Amino acid sequence: MTGPADPIAEAAVRQGLFWKTAVLVVSMLAVWAFGLGVLDRMRPDEAGTSFQSSPSARVEQRPALFAVTWDRSGTNVGPGTIGIATPIALVEPGGAIVSAIVARSEDAARAEARKFAATYFKPSTGLLLLRGGAVAGEVRFVGDPLLDGFVPVVPVAGTGPNDFGPLVVEATTLLAISDQRATSEQSGIRPMRDDHRKAVDTAVRQVLKDRFPSCEIVDEGLARVRVADLDRDGLAEVLASRFLKFRGESGLIENAVVFLIAEPERVPVAGETSYRIAFASMRVFAIDGPRPDIVFIDQADLTSSEVDEVVLRYDDGATSRYAVLRRDQTVWTQACSTPPVRPPSLRPLATGKADG
Repeated sequence: MTGPADPIAEAAVRQGLFWKTAVLVVSMLAVWAFGLGVLDRMRPDEAGTSFQSSPSARVEQRPALFAVTWDRSGTNVGPGTIGIATPIALVEPGGAIVSAIVARSEDAARAEARKFAATYFKPSTGLLLLRGGAVAGEVRFVGDPLLDGFVPVVPVAGTGPNDFGPLVVEATTLLAISDQRATSEQSGIRPMRDDHRKAVDTAVRQVLKDRFPSCEIVDEGLARVRVADLDRDGLAEVLASRFLKFRGESGLIENAVVFLIAEPERVPVAGETSYRIAFASMRVFAIDGPRPDIVFIDQADLTSSEVDEVVLRYDDGATSRYAVLRRDQTVWTQACSTPPVRPPSLRPLATGKADG
């Protein structure tokens, strides 16, 4: 026969079950949270997933955009080194594009470099190379970070530049990203046609005339033209730079480099695609002075905007800086730029470690 229940024993049993259940629930929540964080850092299986749409974006490592410039033969930092990765920008969860490094003094630069290197320059991780905004290869970190001015840079190895065309130290620079969610499914690069070259000829002269109405063009250098579908709508934009010699009002010969983005008109005229100047930048320089340049690096799908961002490199002879342009409504603006770094022609770097 069963005796009367012991109320104290029953209470102990109920309390034990309560705590076991609580521990189980907490454990499940911890596993779920950890899994969410890890999975969100992995390459997504579903195409089109963006960093901004990730449910844990606000507590995650921000995607970092880099420029990878290939090292010259004989100057490699270590076996297999093919380039130097320079951080350009970070992408915030809300879509803002901010400078990766903002330090303005040597002490602040070293502190910021140590923090950035600890977050992004881990030997077990790497970067995805981009071409037209799409993944085109991978590189991994293979050396200690260095300071290039105020910017921490790091040697990388992996997919070589020869896979993307001839190696020209001054021009062969690719973009790289730390997070695949900041990439496009398809490359935006498009083949060049005669109408693209004609559009560049017309637009460059228009930019110069708008700045110097009475000038006379003396010589037009070879145009560097890239055609890219920045919004993947089937109508490609034209991005080009060109050096010019012109005679100003004073009668003296002057030099200029012009960079522009020409967008196709939505309503073709007479069955042909016509273009309008959407962005232009010009730098005038003396014949016997430093020769500046404006180099289009590539496009990158950094935000939820329908139009990819554009990355330029401004060269000033002894220094360079990378800038990210974004299109807001109908206007292109500069979202951020790096502090001055060494141009590709002046590398390898002869600087100390970032944590020194």
